[in-house]
Amino acid sequence: MRYLLSCLFLCVGIILFSSFESPDPKDLFEFEELQLDTIPSDTSILSPTKESEERIFKVVEEMPRFPGCEGIETIKEKRKCSEKKMLTYIYSNLVYPKNARLNKIEGMVIIKFIVDKQGHITNSEIAMDIGEGCGEAALNVVNSMNEMNEKWIPGKMRGEPVAVQYSLPVRFKLR
Repeated sequence: MRYLLSCLFLCVGIILFSSFESPDPKDLFEFEELQLDTIPSDTSILSPTKESEERIFKVVEEMPRFPGCEGIETIKEKRKCSEKKMLTYIYSNLVYPKNARLNKIEGMVIIKFIVDKQGHITNSEIAMDIGEGCGEAALNVVNSMNEMNEKWIPGKMRGEPVAVQYSLPVRFKLR
């Protein structure tokens, strides 16, 4: 009788277990896409700087772009091309610090900076660092972008160039 009851509970358990579906990962998180017409007209997404009256945007209709892709027609393709050119620039100019290599330091550094209305990099700073000089190395590369012949394409809000805060992750990986 015990074996019969055990088999019965086992069968019921298998049926119940197999009837549950694992949730779709898309259903676990809800993402809301930013629509251009939902950007508020007030200054809730702006933060003024202390040095000037200029406002620094964090969300804009058109984000700043690294130069070199102006001949491409669609904004999406320009953004892809710009990201690729920026990564090429960063990793061809980045010097992996000697101490970081010796100590096998790997990870991600985040540099925050502002692309102003003219396309210059200003107010650059290390937002996240892994140490051993990696943050300074990434910061030096970002600051060197001001010495390029071409400047960044400034961000735009309602068709006008604006200053935009930009965060750039730089990955350090030993081969």
